[in-house]
Parts: sequence; C-alpha cells; structure tokens
Amino acid sequence: MALTRWEPSGMRSLRDQINRMFEDVMTPALRGMQGPAVDVFQRENEIVVEAELPGLDIKDVEINATENLLTLQGTSQREAEVKEENFYRAERRWGSFFRSIELPAPIDPEQATASFKNGVLTVRAPLAAGAKPRKVSISSGAERSGSQNEITPATDQS
Repeated sequence: MALTRWEPSGMRSLRDQINRMFEDVMTPALRGMQGPAVDVFQRENEIVVEAELPGLDIKDVEINATENLLTLQGTSQREAEVKEENFYRAERRWGSFFRSIELPAPIDPEQATASFKNGVLTVRAPLAAGAKPRKVSISSGAERSGSQNEITPATDQS
C-alpha cells in the first residue's frame, strides 16, 4: 500500500498562487540582473570576450576597458508597443543592461578593438607586456658547471 501525503483542500491552491506570484515578480528582475551572456577566453597573446547582444544596434552599446576589467553597457528598445494584458508570455529582455567582466590576465586597454556581427560583440585585447608568457631559465643545482635548462611556463588556455 502506497502512502500519499494529505493536504487540506485549499493549501495546494494557495501554494500554487504564491509560487506563481514569486515567478511573476522575480523572474524578470533576475533576467535583467544577469546582463548579456559572455564567453571569455585567451588566444595566443590576447584575451577575447564575446557577448550576445541580439537585436541591438552598435550605437546602443558602450565598452570600457581597464587592465583587468571590461565593462559592457547599453540599452535595447522594444520594437513594437503591445499592451501588457495582450501578452501570453514576455521573456525577451529590453531596457538598459550593465555587465562587468573580470579578465583572467592583465590587458593593454589602449590596444583593445571591438567588432559587432550578427548580434555578437567581439572584444579583442592584447595581453599586457608583463602578462605575456616568457621563458624562464632554471639552474639544475650544479651552478658551478654552468648547466641550465630553459622552461616555458604553461599558460592557462581556458
């Protein structure tokens, strides 16, 4: 015999109404907080940031860069005004957005470039001179014999 949980008849309906209320209020707020989706990766001697900005015009986006932080901000407009009571579902985000991205290595912000194609913003910034991989020589402990090995430090490619 299976056990089933007993609930007073009105409690399930009340719980469902409260859950819907939180979804209606919190989902748009959380969606607006996350900003555009981004990919950040290193390619050879540069950091690349790609951001999804569908439906935006390049003039509506501003990019600011420092040695270790890239900031994207802008505004997207709703194309057609629709009365709220006529919506069945409204998931697309519009309005202003702001996203700060901590970079994995220092960059040269003066040399950063950006391009925008098919709703994807691509920012490329060369690594700062001190952040580029370099060869480091290590002594083998037999310093008297002058024997040294050269090692190239591994760079994080994620």
